[in-house]
Amino acid sequence: MEKIKILAIAPYEGLRDLLSQISKTRDDIDLSVFLGDLSKGLEQVQAVEDAGYEVILSRGGTAEMIQAVANVPVVEIGVSGFDVLRSIRLAQNYSRSFAIVGFPSITNSARTLCDLLQYRIDVFTIRVENDIEGCLSKLASEGFTMVIGDTTVVNRAKGLGLGGILIVSGPESVRASLDNAVELGRQIFRSNRHETLYKNVLEGVSQYVAIFEHSGKEIYSNFTQNREPPFSKSGLKKYIPDVASKGSLNVFLRRENTLWSLKGSNIDKYVAFYVEKTLEKYDGKIFRTLGRDQTIPDPLESYYGSSNTSDNPSFKARACGDYARPVFIRGEQGVGKETIAKIVHLNSSYKECPMIIVDCDLIDDKKWDAVIDGKNSLREIKGFTIFMKNIQHIPADAQKKLEMVLSNTSLCKDNRFIFSLTEIPHDLGADHFCEYLLGSLFCITICPPPLRERRHDIPSLASLYIGAESQKLTCQAIGFEKNAMEAMKQFEWPQNITQLKRVLNELLLLTKSFYISEPDVSSVLKSEEKSYRATIQASTGTLEEIIQAAIANALAAEGMNQTKAAKRLGISRSTMWKRLKGAL
Repeated sequence: MEKIKILAIAPYEGLRDLLSQISKTRDDIDLSVFLGDLSKGLEQVQAVEDAGYEVILSRGGTAEMIQAVANVPVVEIGVSGFDVLRSIRLAQNYSRSFAIVGFPSITNSARTLCDLLQYRIDVFTIRVENDIEGCLSKLASEGFTMVIGDTTVVNRAKGLGLGGILIVSGPESVRASLDNAVELGRQIFRSNRHETLYKNVLEGVSQYVAIFEHSGKEIYSNFTQNREPPFSKSGLKKYIPDVASKGSLNVFLRRENTLWSLKGSNIDKYVAFYVEKTLEKYDGKIFRTLGRDQTIPDPLESYYGSSNTSDNPSFKARACGDYARPVFIRGEQGVGKETIAKIVHLNSSYKECPMIIVDCDLIDDKKWDAVIDGKNSLREIKGFTIFMKNIQHIPADAQKKLEMVLSNTSLCKDNRFIFSLTEIPHDLGADHFCEYLLGSLFCITICPPPLRERRHDIPSLASLYIGAESQKLTCQAIGFEKNAMEAMKQFEWPQNITQLKRVLNELLLLTKSFYISEPDVSSVLKSEEKSYRATIQASTGTLEEIIQAAIANALAAEGMNQTKAAKRLGISRSTMWKRLKGAL
């Protein structure tokens, strides 16, 4: 049987000698004993902390100080009731006032013993070394002339002219402490053996694993020079505070053309990270990934009054979250289809995983084969919510290929699919695919209504927006004048919630008083109407001519700012750039 290597810090010589004497009678320990009390004892431990000791033994306040800083477990040499009683009986022959002073490990036993034997002895507890001097000085001023305590208390008492009786640990207490140290050492040995086994297992898994303390100190990782993900351990450390406070992390990280899954878990005082590849040759412009924090629904786009019926898109989205069937969201531009998709995701069994968004309007015709059926394509994704946004932009050939993959593979069973279609005046040929989604995939359909069909919600929507933006903008507005709100309700809102946000933002910037005025509302809405009419009037000629005219009008309205113009049209800046480049 292996001997347990023990370091003992004895606060007084008698305990040192007793430990040495008892250790010679045992063949299960390798004991080293040093003399030191409190801070001196701590210095002894720090001087030999790399010597491979498995357990540390000490007593009273010294043990508490060592325990606070040592990386090795500390076993306290106890003070038994008999040890305390022996000191009290010795002090009873003393004719003047005395008290028991010490750390809790001594005074707790002393109080119990005094109560049991009905001894009228004052007991004072100290918590830290710095309190000893003040406590003893106070006792001296109150007429006490002797104290019973541990080594530090007795030594300090002598310096103040007080007598002292040391409470010593007897042979029974020392033997019991050594037994506890041996048992703890054996448990540590077994734990270390298991730890070695677990490390060997982790070295062979495909995942990269790293474990840190909350402070950032590394505990373990299976990263090696020849086996390391393309981001450093220091890159992982920046996520430690989030995982420690929230309990978990689930994000995607893009490095070059590979998408990596990074999961974090808070385990007691530690944070564990698990890293693995999900997609190679990944195009971040096509596949957008949203973590849980990014899938929080927009308050305006998810508000549909207090009705909890199937007519309420938010209610229906929450209700269908637990179903495995795909979801089809269709509606006009700006009604909040992506927000509805987020609500479905957050109420599904996939909510702890990132949400993958496929922006169909950003995919070139030539890329669709790779997206649908190539290596690292949609077919490689498993266990996620996949939101295919704006399916009206999928070319007819790609629609047929996507139908085959969805019908003949387990892709729909392995993931939760959500599709969205923006209803526009000039349909791009999505009717057949819509029939497939409804007739073959049996999608649950959610149709967010346009804002003009729910004018009664506009006051509530405006209040929500003003409340949120008041924290960002230096405005005092708290509402609308009556006529101003009536004008807002009468407007047609062709671009729905997106347009409402834009109008409200402009009104907050214009308003210098507590209430938004009717003249300001009329002015902003007239500008919106003029811009929209210009777009409608330009809707003659070929489809390409109509698109170019709409872009030109939006650019003119936004002072040739491409980013704002793209936002006005509800398209990405890259799509606008491609259109402008094609027109040159």
